[in-house]
Amino acid sequence: GASMKVGQILSADPDLVPTELASELASLQTAAPPLPWAQVRAVLEAAWDRPIEAVMQSFEPTPRGAASIGQVHRGTLHDGRVVAIKLQYPGVEDALKSDLKNLGALMSVARVVFDKRRVEGWSSEVESQLIGEADYEGEGQRLAEFSALFERFMGFAVPTPVPEWTRRDVLVMSWVDGDKLDTALMERDAETRRATCERLARTWVVCCFEHQVVHGDPHPGNFLLQPGGVIGVLDFGAIKRLPV
Repeated sequence: GASMKVGQILSADPDLVPTELASELASLQTAAPPLPWAQVRAVLEAAWDRPIEAVMQSFEPTPRGAASIGQVHRGTLHDGRVVAIKLQYPGVEDALKSDLKNLGALMSVARVVFDKRRVEGWSSEVESQLIGEADYEGEGQRLAEFSALFERFMGFAVPTPVPEWTRRDVLVMSWVDGDKLDTALMERDAETRRATCERLARTWVVCCFEHQVVHGDPHPGNFLLQPGGVIGVLDFGAIKRLPV
């Protein structure tokens, strides 16, 4: 999982790796193999210190999505709220730290080919962001902040965190429905595609220059298209706060 995350980041910057390597690394942006159900139960019950049934009225054992450092399940709390349960793969945080050391060695070779300051800056930024992504309690706090921020913009839906069941390796939040943005837009007319992408780009510019904060993982898998053109925004692990 950790190596997969680093590979995804490398594939997104064509200036850091040769074109042929970037093309191969891009395959890492697809879904990862899911964690078996027995391990899912073990992770959740260790985090909550009680059986899953004591927290959830219902829980889907098959994940709705599996990514580089965790996977997401759908469930219903006893109060009737439908939620997404994002759980982290066991040992990912330690694996991230180990892989970052290996990445540092790789980047030392890259300094021969690329600008030294850029490579060192990239390495430092990746380390900070990746370790931050492993803290799901921190992501829950960022999610709450972005929920409030996105209320200022028209046509966006952001999950609401459920703090009482969120832990460092488990994030519980309201469920957001929708179709994957890039594939859904291909079924719309050209004007709808243009207007949707323009609204998304404008919002990111406003977040950056007026609020000094950026959602730093804007790949299509983190966006959903809902009826009426509402854009669902997911995954607030990679957030960058900019100096004023």
